[in-house]
Amino acid sequence: FVLTATNVIEMQMSCGSFSNGIIKLAFTPEYFPQDLYETYNGPLFYTEVKYENSSQLVFDLVRQWGVRSNRQWVAASHFNTYDPAKTITFQVGPSTAKVYYGSTCIINTTHGTNALYVYPQGAYPHYEYQNEDDTDNAVSALDNVRVRRLSGFEAP
Repeated sequence: FVLTATNVIEMQMSCGSFSNGIIKLAFTPEYFPQDLYETYNGPLFYTEVKYENSSQLVFDLVRQWGVRSNRQWVAASHFNTYDPAKTITFQVGPSTAKVYYGSTCIINTTHGTNALYVYPQGAYPHYEYQNEDDTDNAVSALDNVRVRRLSGFEAP
């Protein structure tokens, strides 16, 4: 998906079953089918959704410029109740990013860089699930995914 000075790229997913783990919705500047944390060394933005405390989802917006320590948590918002009927939507524009849970915008912030520089050849969607505690009972059932380009930011 090509990001221009006047449009927005969006990834939306619904997760009908989610427990004890971390979901990452990202746009990478190239196709990348591996783990972002240990392996990917380039620039990108992602939203991290962490399931914790029996039903709480914690949403973070992260800007990455390399592996591990080269990350900045740009924005965090805590949402207290996991609802399997709600979608998670991640939108990125040239200077702003938004995260929606259902139709509610929970993160709306500048991401601190020129996304046109980050994605000069287009943005590739990346979905990742991590079993945070390496337990046998972590679950993530990916129900639907939609990736598209919008003319501007809009609620799902």
